[in-house]
Amino acid sequence: MKKAVDKTAPRRALQRWTLALLGLLLLAPLNAHGQCWDAELVGDDSQQLDGLGWSVDIAADGTVALVGTIGHEGGGAYIFERRQHGWEQTAKLTGAVYVGTTVALRPDGWQAFVMGTSGSGRIFTRTGDAWAATQTIELGSVSHTAEALFSPDGNILLIGSANGQVCIYQRSEDDWLHAQTIEGDVHFGVSLATSHSGEVVAIGEVGGNIQGKAWLYRRQDGIWYFERTFRGAGRVCGRAVALSADGNRLFFAGYPLGGGGDGVVYVYQHTDGLWDRVGWIDCPYPEDRNGFGHSVACSADGQVLVVGNGSDGTVVDVGGSVSIFSTKANAYELVATQMPPNNVPLASFGYRLKLTPDGETVIAGAFAGGRGQNDIPIGTGAAYILNTNECAADTQGRGDLDGDFDVDANDLGVLLNAYEKTDAGDVDGDGDTDQHDLGILLKHYGQML
Repeated sequence: MKKAVDKTAPRRALQRWTLALLGLLLLAPLNAHGQCWDAELVGDDSQQLDGLGWSVDIAADGTVALVGTIGHEGGGAYIFERRQHGWEQTAKLTGAVYVGTTVALRPDGWQAFVMGTSGSGRIFTRTGDAWAATQTIELGSVSHTAEALFSPDGNILLIGSANGQVCIYQRSEDDWLHAQTIEGDVHFGVSLATSHSGEVVAIGEVGGNIQGKAWLYRRQDGIWYFERTFRGAGRVCGRAVALSADGNRLFFAGYPLGGGGDGVVYVYQHTDGLWDRVGWIDCPYPEDRNGFGHSVACSADGQVLVVGNGSDGTVVDVGGSVSIFSTKANAYELVATQMPPNNVPLASFGYRLKLTPDGETVIAGAFAGGRGQNDIPIGTGAAYILNTNECAADTQGRGDLDGDFDVDANDLGVLLNAYEKTDAGDVDGDGDTDQHDLGILLKHYGQML
């Protein structure tokens, strides 16, 4: 009598082997998050407690970055440029006391605004490879959380003192002329956003009540007039705002005071003269990332959104994170969440961030961190360049087969069901599902991506 062949034996053996390897793997330490870094930016004279990365900005084409400091009295802001061999520091801008707490880079990368808590701001202009101070702007007392921003067309400069006023300057050939001052309550101007030509301006305020607000202004006949306010509920809203280039989509973020609850980003759309809330984005990992919404930036078309989870000491923080979202069927879906390199505790990664108009390049500060690839002491700070496309492609390439941004038993089940049969478990992108795909998935098993 012919002996029956057990066709399931190979698969059962594979499952036993997988589980055995998995058991060994779970005993080993894992790097908890994937990486899609383009560069780590650290000043050539940076030292501990500099707080490099307190403020950041990047040129529209993603080739010039400006990174400010907060830690030492001399202060400074660093210019980095992308060259053929990578990013390198090309200049340091200095001036007033604690200069660098607030920075802004004109989108073409040829002019910068740098300010310290003394309230004395300077315009630096590039000629060839050299930078020089070409104008001083005196604002009086400003907070260390002050914000500054050039409009995408480079002709409007907004400076928020975070102490109750926002000053608007307009470009006139080589000079910046004061156009208007908008006043508000305490911490008015802690965040700023503008449409492409500055016609629409959004100003964040974190006031005495913990809800906070966003104020919207629209320019008419050369004057910015108040249009409406947006309010949060039970969160420190107003700490971060962003606008699409056409000024018709507003992102209004807030995080919980004292670490209780979860952060959120509200999405508003302007249609036929009316603003409507069309959605909101909850913190994707609420259990330990309560600073979600501390910073926010969007692409010119509003289709790509990045949200920072940096901490200023008032929220629970595990080092910070940057979450990337993109639209699908008119809703924002999580693409990836990136943590600071080596998961440095209390790095405040994402405290400030900016995104290029095409939605491809992010610069994020980590002013309290620094234990990155250059083994910089904690507190030195750093800024990081991320490529959103690489972050998006990185998740499946580490074994996230079901698209839920972790690698777990569900992904393992998908791979086993497809093993040597279909490409449903193809992790390495070679068109089939085999031992190599299994090895990659096991390497990242248990990770949040």
